[in-house]
Amino acid sequence: NGVAILSKFPIDEVSTTLDDERIDQNQSRFIEAVISCGTQAIRVTNVYVPNGQSVGSEKFNYKMSFYDALTHHVKKQLGYNEKYIVTGDFNVAPSDIDVFDPISLKDTVCFHPLEQAKWRNLENLGMIDAYRYTHPSRHQYSWWDYRGGAWQQNKGLRIDHLLLSPEAADICIQSDVDTSMRQLERPSDHAPVWASFSVDGE
Repeated sequence: NGVAILSKFPIDEVSTTLDDERIDQNQSRFIEAVISCGTQAIRVTNVYVPNGQSVGSEKFNYKMSFYDALTHHVKKQLGYNEKYIVTGDFNVAPSDIDVFDPISLKDTVCFHPLEQAKWRNLENLGMIDAYRYTHPSRHQYSWWDYRGGAWQQNKGLRIDHLLLSPEAADICIQSDVDTSMRQLERPSDHAPVWASFSVDGE
């Protein structure tokens, strides 16, 4: 596991603890910082949500607990009315449009109704999916299994996301997935998801 935040601008208020007794803080799945961009401050949280392994397993239950802890944290941070971005590998495809075959994948890990409900809990706080904000109806994935020629056949899932507070969504210009990285000789099974923002009018 591991998460990081890199910035060309000053970083303040770094935290690596998701405050919940059910969460193993040694797994390096959470980091948060405030970044000063000109006259504006942007809070960024980067997470690596557990995969869950198999539905009903101990690891799946831990995934549910992680989502609950993250939702509690995000709700608290939204109270500050900041430009706030929560990003990372969420290990959930939110809806049918985010997977290559919703019928065959139904009720499987990363596309299970229980996981999707946890995702909706985050959105219902007022968080906005940056990719869907800029591409409401496009089929696009961010992860393809190494096995079975999944990349070559475009059998993927969109499980990597940027969630934005309303204040961050107001300055979001674009969001997309850089699939060129997945075409490299020895790539990650994920492709980078990015968003651009207008800060101080730029």
